[in-house]
Amino acid sequence: MVYPGQRIENPVTGEIWELITTSAQANAPHVQMTWTVKPERPIPFPHLHPAFDERIDVLHGGEMRVAMHGKTHIVYPNGRITIPRNTPHQAYNPSILPLVCRVTYTPAGPVDQVIETLGWMAGHGYVNKRGMPPLLALIVLAEAFPGAYATTRMTTFSPAVLRGLAFIGRMSGFRAHYGGDKALPERASRPKR
Repeated sequence: MVYPGQRIENPVTGEIWELITTSAQANAPHVQMTWTVKPERPIPFPHLHPAFDERIDVLHGGEMRVAMHGKTHIVYPNGRITIPRNTPHQAYNPSILPLVCRVTYTPAGPVDQVIETLGWMAGHGYVNKRGMPPLLALIVLAEAFPGAYATTRMTTFSPAVLRGLAFIGRMSGFRAHYGGDKALPERASRPKR
């Protein structure tokens, strides 16, 4: 369960999220977090948020590069970029300095719960060297939190195919929530590194 002040870390990508406003708070107008992006780490995979606009305010550090609409946008400290809902994008830090941003998702929704699960999977070795979990795990997440998150690859599947793949993912041991130090069942294999 997400909560304000929670710190979520992905040791593979070096990303750290600190939750400010969460989807679990009643009547929250948005989900907001501080996002620290370490330099020279793997570039996150292209993704989108079907039901949420994402605003990134660069607070300090290096520079944020956001690839979307076939262009790379550069955002410097004190700058801002808004990524409209349902827009495939990649945001990353190409500089040599750590980058600190404030990220706001509007309206409020379970994006923070997706990040919590992805952080848990990364911390327990269920991601590849670029920080990406298995596609079936991502599909289970997308089904559990509709509109919060999808990879660009998932958008190529029909809804019926996604439902079938989510079923296979759950039968393989993937879940939308993990807790404490619970490991995935043995049948949910870790990606080859």
